[in-house]
Amino acid sequence: MNKAEYLAGLFDGEGCVTYKQYWSSKRDNRPSRYLCWRIQLEIVMTHKDTIQWCCDNFGGNLRPKPRKGEYKMQYRWRRGFKDAYKIATAIHPYAITKKEELKKIIDHYDKKESKESKEDIEYSGGKAYRVILKMFHDQMEEDKRNGNHTRFDRQHKR
Repeated sequence: MNKAEYLAGLFDGEGCVTYKQYWSSKRDNRPSRYLCWRIQLEIVMTHKDTIQWCCDNFGGNLRPKPRKGEYKMQYRWRRGFKDAYKIATAIHPYAITKKEELKKIIDHYDKKESKESKEDIEYSGGKAYRVILKMFHDQMEEDKRNGNHTRFDRQHKR
């Protein structure tokens, strides 16, 4: 059994895939709210040596996660974004339970890379913001055509 096969089995049983888009407003140099992605793979468990093995073989750090009361100490291994993509690509063929979620991460980056190579867009300065704003505007227009009204629409109709 190779390392990817072992991690896939461990991840199927103990892992968590996060793949979601959400609104954030944490950066000072951005407009009040902007869309961003949370893409990560995580394993949390009480067996420290297993989490250390993940760190040693796939990068990242072992983080203690203290528990209240009489519960055992938990340890966390987490990889995000491109690191999560590389790991998802390696373990996807062997995964069973988390196969669909891992595929979403793979597709996200494969689609992004093929789109960038086709359009050859350089996202620097305010260009990325303008592209995202246009995508948001196009989505709102499509929603209006389909009769779907967003909370944003309802707030600004007043």
